Amino acid sequence: MRRAFAYGSEDGQEITGVSFWDSEKACESWRASEPEAQRRVAMAPYGAEEREGFYRGRELTIPQS
Repeated sequence: MRRAFAYGSEDGQEITGVSFWDSEKACESWRASEPEAQRRVAMAPYGAEEREGFYRGRELTIPQS
């Protein structure tokens, strides 16, 4: 993982995490790891739903006027 961010709603009821990986394979390897399994067990009592996806993207720039 290169970087990770967590964004929370104002009322604290929703959190969205975004992480950046070197490759999809690296991300999949983490998802299958024991530390990630332990994190899921530890977080289970605090979350009603968890969803995952892998997206490809690019950094956007702000046009100069």
